[in-house]
Amino acid sequence: MVNIHDTCIPLMDSIEADSSSATKQSDSMDIVILPSTTTTTMNSNVSNDKKIHIKNLTKHNILNKKLLSNISRRLTKRKNLHKQLCFVTDIMCFLGILGIILMIIESEITFSQVNDNDTILTWSLKIVISFSTIVLIGFVFQYHHLDLSLYAVNNSIEDYRVTLTNWKIFLILLEVLICAIHPIPRSIPYYLKALLKNPDSNSSTSTPYTLSHIDIDVALGLPMFARVYLLCRLIVFHSHLFRDASSRSIGYLNKISINFLFLIKTYLEQWPIGCLTIFCLILFMIGSWCLRACNYLPTHEHVSMPDSMWLFVVTFTTVGYGDFTPSTYCGRSK
Repeated sequence: MVNIHDTCIPLMDSIEADSSSATKQSDSMDIVILPSTTTTTMNSNVSNDKKIHIKNLTKHNILNKKLLSNISRRLTKRKNLHKQLCFVTDIMCFLGILGIILMIIESEITFSQVNDNDTILTWSLKIVISFSTIVLIGFVFQYHHLDLSLYAVNNSIEDYRVTLTNWKIFLILLEVLICAIHPIPRSIPYYLKALLKNPDSNSSTSTPYTLSHIDIDVALGLPMFARVYLLCRLIVFHSHLFRDASSRSIGYLNKISINFLFLIKTYLEQWPIGCLTIFCLILFMIGSWCLRACNYLPTHEHVSMPDSMWLFVVTFTTVGYGDFTPSTYCGRSK
């Protein structure tokens, strides 16, 4: 006979089994639902990251293009400024040397006149010298404007006027002063009747000049030899070390300026005899002519060029034979 208690036990077991299966099914359903949500979230995050990465790459590419275009613009501007500086330097050197040559020609013509009187030819030459001097001063300002602009480009400075210091202004004014000194044309000369009435004014009985005597044209003409510095600047701008881009880059990296002193040291190391010979010849010719312009004979005539060359070599190399001596303070100061 079947017991009721025995019948209830299997039913309870089946109910518990059904409930456990339902719990397992619900757990399995929860497990299935969660991965789908996580996958969707991860996919959305990845897509957002990709968009942000693409935006960053786009910005980075735009910045790189701007940077490269800025560098290209600066290099192009720097190259153009170098060409303009070289051109302006050539013109300045030509005008400076032309002024010196015209001054020497004008002085030699004046030296051949009685008492160093002006003529129409010398007056015309002074007009040409004054005109070339005015043009030269204009190119001096143009050169320094280009030089400041080049310095601003090399140092990434937007406005070149920031680099205009008091020392730079002083150097510009000093260069203008050096280039501005020249024999000034005065009134149009006329031959004086006194010279025609007194033909013996140039005789040997004339009174010698005092030690302090110096002609005004000579005093203004001798400082024009300071324009030789323009020749040094020309050598710098036409040097292969300065024009070579690799040399300039190495100089910038090592903070070495390729200027005239650097080039002179290099050239003296490579060609010592040639450099010293050229320098001594230029100094010898300039010094000899300055002695001729400053010294006078008792007849008010200037010392000849051979005598002044002999005076420069013999007397000023401490040999000093004494056959020629400077007759003015100007000659003694050479």
